Amino acid sequence: MGVVTAATSLIDALVKKNPEEYKGCVSLAVSRLSRIVTASYTDLQDYTYYFVPAPWLSVKLLRLLQNYTPPAEDPGVRGRLNECLETILNKAQEPPKSKKVQHSNAKNAVLFEAISLIIHNDSEANLLVRACNQLGQFLSNRETNLRYLALESMCHLATSEFSHEAVKKHQEVVILSMKMEKDVSVRQQAVDLLYAIMLPTTHGDYVSEEVWYRVIQIVINRDEVQGYAAKTVFEALQAPACHENMVKVGGYILGEFGNLIAGDQRSSPSVQFQLLHSKYHLCSPMTRALLLSTYIKFINLFPEIRTQVQEVFKQDSNLRSADAELQQELLNIYN
Repeated sequence: MGVVTAATSLIDALVKKNPEEYKGCVSLAVSRLSRIVTASYTDLQDYTYYFVPAPWLSVKLLRLLQNYTPPAEDPGVRGRLNECLETILNKAQEPPKSKKVQHSNAKNAVLFEAISLIIHNDSEANLLVRACNQLGQFLSNRETNLRYLALESMCHLATSEFSHEAVKKHQEVVILSMKMEKDVSVRQQAVDLLYAIMLPTTHGDYVSEEVWYRVIQIVINRDEVQGYAAKTVFEALQAPACHENMVKVGGYILGEFGNLIAGDQRSSPSVQFQLLHSKYHLCSPMTRALLLSTYIKFINLFPEIRTQVQEVFKQDSNLRSADAELQQELLNIYN
């Protein structure tokens, strides 16, 4: 077994340089892995570490297989590999055979490497969902490392069409861990996972007023990012489904720094105005008021579109209920 472990490390290094030449190792690795994961305690008694059979070799074999795509040309090998992965997931659900930390460490090392292979293959929906559910159980584990590794693996699972929805089911737990977690690295990983599971149409639902105010403050106070910010919000506003908080940020930043991108015909003053106004009737009264303020700023920034902006003001019934300051600014425009 020691020779096999050493040979697996050597083959893994060779495969990384020339995978095609050593493709035959896949079936051998699956065969050896199958013998290990299906073995009883007595079968590999001399190579069992705290009730986990040959954990180091298992990890190396699972890692070796991640150099290749799933063995599609040989259904038998592929089926055997899936059986191995299912067995590892099943064993993870069993009660621990020992309370010693060495047992849990060895067992989890094999489990996480198996999950990495499942993610790498990204072909078996059942395995991906099961892996996600198993990782979800670790989110409230008292071991910091386990919580971190679970969040990290779930970030990868969130990118798969097969397991994205399964990951989303743990969203509330992830949000709670982000708020309550004491370890900074785990909190950061929780934020990464939330970002991975959110869809573009729902990102804004998790952005509070304080967050987008803060974004604007940062842009205002840093000259070097103002042009980049204007270009970025302009591009984001072109999405058909644009969250209202994005409209607020975009309206404010373009009203202040739209001139920095106005030289490009694709983001000319008229194009900026039309883009913002295309979102206007889909927004709440508060956001509409912010956009009207932006239009007033546009008149000062871009005198050439003054007539275009005035036409909007003439047609808009919202102005009757606008705040006093905004009404005064409008009076100044027409005087």
